[in-house]
Amino acid sequence: EATCRRACRLGDARAWHTSMSASLAKKGCAMVGFKDTMWTVTIDGARILLGAHIDDFVIACANRQVLDGFRARLLDAFEGTYEGALQHYLGCEVTRDMEKGTTYLSQTHYAEEILRTDNFWNATP
Repeated sequence: EATCRRACRLGDARAWHTSMSASLAKKGCAMVGFKDTMWTVTIDGARILLGAHIDDFVIACANRQVLDGFRARLLDAFEGTYEGALQHYLGCEVTRDMEKGTTYLSQTHYAEEILRTDNFWNATP
């Protein structure tokens, strides 16, 4: 039964990906990158990049107005939520400094969780 549940979830994820890819293609998006997990489109001269993992999306664009409009159309087409600026994605903590134009990725929490779960937190390196 566990195998069936996993296969059903994988089947649902594949169906969702197929549906989302078709919708993005209708919006002028083209798949780019590795493993069919990224799309790009240019709207009003602004390039939008979309990265996906299962049903989580990261959308980036230098033009905030274009980004907001595209996100609104995406949320109209598919059930979802906008949760504000990216803070966590795929186990990474994301820290941005808008003034410096930098982004930092960290897996500190994930590493700590592994060390604590496997009773290595107090081990001497």
